[in-house]
Amino acid sequence: MSRPIDALLGNIDPLTGLRRGMVGGNASYMQSPVKMSALPQVGNNAGYNQDIAMRSGNNIPVRPMTNAGVISNTPFKNNTPTLLTGTTTGQTNTGLLGSSFNDPRAVGNFALASNLLQNSGYSTTPKSTGEIIGAGMGAYMKGRMAQEDRLSAKSQNSLKNQLEMAKYMNDLQKMKLDLQKSGKEDAKTIFTQEKDLRKEFTGLAKPFRETITNFNKAYAFAMKKNPTGASDIALVFSFMKALDPRSVVRENEQATTENAGGVPAYIRNFYNKLKTGQKFDPVVREEIIDASRSLVVGQLQSQRDLENEYRGYAERNKLDVDNVYTSLLPKSGTFLNPIKVSSTTEAEEKLKDGQFFVLPDGSIGDIQ
Repeated sequence: MSRPIDALLGNIDPLTGLRRGMVGGNASYMQSPVKMSALPQVGNNAGYNQDIAMRSGNNIPVRPMTNAGVISNTPFKNNTPTLLTGTTTGQTNTGLLGSSFNDPRAVGNFALASNLLQNSGYSTTPKSTGEIIGAGMGAYMKGRMAQEDRLSAKSQNSLKNQLEMAKYMNDLQKMKLDLQKSGKEDAKTIFTQEKDLRKEFTGLAKPFRETITNFNKAYAFAMKKNPTGASDIALVFSFMKALDPRSVVRENEQATTENAGGVPAYIRNFYNKLKTGQKFDPVVREEIIDASRSLVVGQLQSQRDLENEYRGYAERNKLDVDNVYTSLLPKSGTFLNPIKVSSTTEAEEKLKDGQFFVLPDGSIGDIQ
């Protein structure tokens, strides 16, 4: 007697209608079912390497299997069925229906099927089978060609987009190179402008530079703790050069109207007396250094105006001010630019050692 479950499980022989293995309908002759004594081997774990018993009782060695359930050393076949092409074996079937819905053959077959369905219905005008098939084939070709045209247009559009992107990237690279070139040219132009302005400024500021240089020399000689005749000669010589940088008098010769230029006569007389071995009184040294300071201070405003002018040139043309000029103005707290205070007490409280200050009466002092 067979059971419905036997048919479902495949235990019914379709030729005899009997359960498989039954001889003459006698169930006692039914072959023994397959018995498994262990799980199949997974990977190379020997702990799972046990045999499977056949109906006869003989053991079948279990073949090693991968963790994915595929027997080792056997080619993998993808048997996943697709909607259009059925079961595949390693590669997609490309038969009449094509490989996807976008395949021209698939679209053509859809058009063919649609046309056949339309023409197979009721109609007051009878059509022969040949007419119906011919119309269907025409619909197939029309649908297929239309899809091929769409895919071709899509491919061409994609190629066009790629070409446009390539052109865009090329233009972008060209623009980048142009900017680099333009940047180098701009840098060269800026350097030239800064160099030209600095040259102009240096020429205009030369007299003040010589004046302040000679003043610094004279001040150093005047402040010597143990002055000598030679230091006094150097003091007056520096003062004369500060008064008139064009003076060509040498330290080893007499100062005359011809070689001393615009130096006043009384300064020349001081200098010539020192050449005979005399020395200045401390009061004379102070008078000379005060005169030297007044000479420099009288030129400060002109130098300040000159530097402001060239600062404006630089800023308006977006140039680096430091590359156009270096200020020659004395720093705050120096002998030439003392800090204004109301009293010596304020100076001692606020100023640092070595800084100069000027009181309301015009007298100058420094913090020791």
